[in-house]
Amino acid sequence: MSDESGQFKPWNNGGLYLAGVEVENSAQKPENWTKWTLPGFRYFVVETTTYEMNKTYSDMWNYLTQNDLKIVGAVQEHQSISAENPEELELWFPIERI
Repeated sequence: MSDESGQFKPWNNGGLYLAGVEVENSAQKPENWTKWTLPGFRYFVVETTTYEMNKTYSDMWNYLTQNDLKIVGAVQEHQSISAENPEELELWFPIERI
């Protein structure tokens, strides 16, 4: 995910939802694709499911606020194609830009 400017900042009133795959920096993109390079972040990673995603976001905002942590970029979602349950995913909350 990214903010509207494509700079991977936190969302405000909206943002961009990007689908992608991790590749080496030197990888060439296929024709008509866009190559995004995410900046380095330290993340707080939470396992959840698509059914529990909204609750997980709410719980994380509360946790981060209570622990004086702030989101410094757009939350990233990771779904593994090898997961036994296709509804399982990880939410990566960026808490420090490195």
